[in-house]
Amino acid sequence: KGLYFLGGQFNAEPAQHLTTFVDFVKEFISYASNRSSGAVGLPNLIPYMFYFWHKDVQSDYLGIATSGNAEKYARQNFQRFIYAVNQPYVRDGSQSAFTNTSIFDRPYFEALFGGSEFPDGSFMIDEIEGIMEFQKVFLETMAKIRSKNMMTFPVNSISLLRVNGKFMDEEFARYACKHNMEWNDSNLFIDDSVTS
Repeated sequence: KGLYFLGGQFNAEPAQHLTTFVDFVKEFISYASNRSSGAVGLPNLIPYMFYFWHKDVQSDYLGIATSGNAEKYARQNFQRFIYAVNQPYVRDGSQSAFTNTSIFDRPYFEALFGGSEFPDGSFMIDEIEGIMEFQKVFLETMAKIRSKNMMTFPVNSISLLRVNGKFMDEEFARYACKHNMEWNDSNLFIDDSVTS
């Protein structure tokens, strides 16, 4: 819906592209973190970034698709987000906003977002395979940044469902554990039921 809660007409319209969405998220983090003492949790950030990225790729926004730069465009916007949340936002510009992001295996995603809709009315669950791959691009981008600069934020959690000693999405669990071996840049939340 945009940043309608700021009052007036400033950014009161919904984002149309990934770049604008990332800018709105950055502004929201600044707004929220300056009005609370807790973390700004963004559990649905990656699915919504996927929505705007996919929309931009389908419409060939700025020639992204025809130039073969779709993944590069995603990585650049992940970088924009990660670098931004490590800038001093709060306490008179002396601290970064405590920001959380989340990654989900298929059962978690299905349970949490199975009935959720994107702004165009399409169901998130219909894009699960694309979102699963998009989450990997986010994790890989975060790891690449941390190979050069061990940034604090976002604090990322990967949620994995494990029932009777077996991961329900074993392929993604293996990927997540292998990813985390390099920088230990994500918390692994493992439970036998889907919880928040």
